[in-house]
Amino acid sequence: MRRSLLLLPLLALPTLAHADASVELSAMAYPWGPGTALGGSLSSDHLYGALEARGAWGGSWFSRVTGGVDAFSSDKLDLFAGVFVGGAAAWPDDMAWGSALVGYELGLGLGAGPIKARYRHIHGLRPAADALSWGCETCPTGPWYEEQFRLSAKVAPKLSIFGEVLWQDPCRYDSDTYRAYGLGGVLGF
Repeated sequence: MRRSLLLLPLLALPTLAHADASVELSAMAYPWGPGTALGGSLSSDHLYGALEARGAWGGSWFSRVTGGVDAFSSDKLDLFAGVFVGGAAAWPDDMAWGSALVGYELGLGLGAGPIKARYRHIHGLRPAADALSWGCETCPTGPWYEEQFRLSAKVAPKLSIFGEVLWQDPCRYDSDTYRAYGLGGVLGF
């Protein structure tokens, strides 16, 4: 039984042989200063996987690995759901904290010709960060929420450019909510 479970990922290999891969890079504007985001994805038929990392020059970052299912997987309509694991950390001025992240994402994408709009709702959970904090008496734990709106345009067969707005809220609609803006590009392979 255990051997058969270990071989389960091999079932995905024929699907991955025909997968589409892409990388993306964007410049982000956070309330406290500039930042950057880097990501990569792999999708095939109705499965996808992604790696994301976002950091701000003010001393905070997060990263996550996501896997999920896209119900329609078309240029006109995407309806997707996935799960992720990752981490977040910050070190502003005289304190530092870090935490693991685990959660899910839900999204909807609509396309018309070279233009595509996408919405993602990301809901995560952070366990207590006490072991990873220094000088932080109210380090964020508990829920992690993000709302992302992206508008992209295909400018070449394997190249798209995009603009996005990201709302991130460590504690769900309290004074820590912030909005970030990004401009970037996606290169497909």
